[in-house]
Amino acid sequence: MEPLSQYRGKVVVLNFWASWCAPCLTELPTFGRLFEKWRDRGFEVVAVNVDEEPPLEFIQNLWDHEKLAFRTYYDPNQLLIQKLQISVLPTSLILDRKGRVTFIIDGYTDWENSTTIRSLEELLTQEK
Repeated sequence: MEPLSQYRGKVVVLNFWASWCAPCLTELPTFGRLFEKWRDRGFEVVAVNVDEEPPLEFIQNLWDHEKLAFRTYYDPNQLLIQKLQISVLPTSLILDRKGRVTFIIDGYTDWENSTTIRSLEELLTQEK
């Protein structure tokens, strides 16, 4: 995985997911829509798959079918989720433009509800 410092100056959703996690698979297309809507405003989605044996063909088909334009990385040894003490999937960390974690969302959330949209919009309006 590339260093997150490359995303400094952007609002980042760092999402941890697995192919066997139904709520994770429900969230991914939503991230795709938000990414397309806000990418020009400095919004990034970084997905991290934590399957012990990532089903690469399934993941590629999912990305192609949903037309997901953001990147996914693989953490099959689950080193990152252990380091961050993540025990629930999906889990998303929201980083502001300075790279600070502003929200941690454990479990499924509706990323297109008005409260979430408002929170993300507020982060997008902040200066770099």
